[in-house]
Amino acid sequence: MSASATPSPSSVPAVPALTQVQRLAFTFTAPSRTMADISRSASWWLPWIVISIVSLLLAFAIGSKVTWKSVVENLIDQNPKMADTLAKMPAQQRALTTTVYTIAYKGAMYASPALNLLYYVIIAGILLGLFNFGFGAELKFGRAFAITIYSSLVSGIKALLVIILLFAGMDPASFNLRNPIASNLASFLPPDANRALYAVASTFDVFVLWMLFLMAVGISRNSKVKTRTAFIAIFLLYFVVIGGLGALGAA
Repeated sequence: MSASATPSPSSVPAVPALTQVQRLAFTFTAPSRTMADISRSASWWLPWIVISIVSLLLAFAIGSKVTWKSVVENLIDQNPKMADTLAKMPAQQRALTTTVYTIAYKGAMYASPALNLLYYVIIAGILLGLFNFGFGAELKFGRAFAITIYSSLVSGIKALLVIILLFAGMDPASFNLRNPIASNLASFLPPDANRALYAVASTFDVFVLWMLFLMAVGISRNSKVKTRTAFIAIFLLYFVVIGGLGALGAA
């Protein structure tokens, strides 16, 4: 047999590098390609810009179609414990508290581009700890950070849907900032459902599961951890921490 029958490493064509725009598009159509390309370059600025723009558009849509005062009033109405606490306050103190909440929620939404970066740092650090210490993945922080931001692009899809629904005539009185569209199990529970059950059910969200899957693909393409193992580990961590905290907060 000729020695040339076995191709040399130099004869194997290299996978072409993706542009930033291609990585953005492939996040939704071929996520494994985007996540594999992160091992070449951990650049994250474009998805962050896209998410930031959509977040600001959502803040504008909420302010113009719902108003931030109504957002806070809806949140109070949907939380019996908070409503009861405010009802016991003197009128002046109640009005001041509502104003503070209104300013806080509005400010947080418009500051989301910066706040999101802090959120991504925390999530990337959690992924780093989980997979490096739990699975010996030898994942680098820069890659974990980029994986987190690219995975978070699905939040932009959800925000766009909310924007469309708001301008299409969504009832402002029924708007729930914490659960604006029927994308999770909590959306199908009755209004008087147990709040701990509601908090746990809200963790089973289509967009959250999509994001966790993208994170798992990213971990698997940048380490030796398999996609299924990564998804199970991330999902269990998310469910225990977020679901558990939500249930405790609602108790």
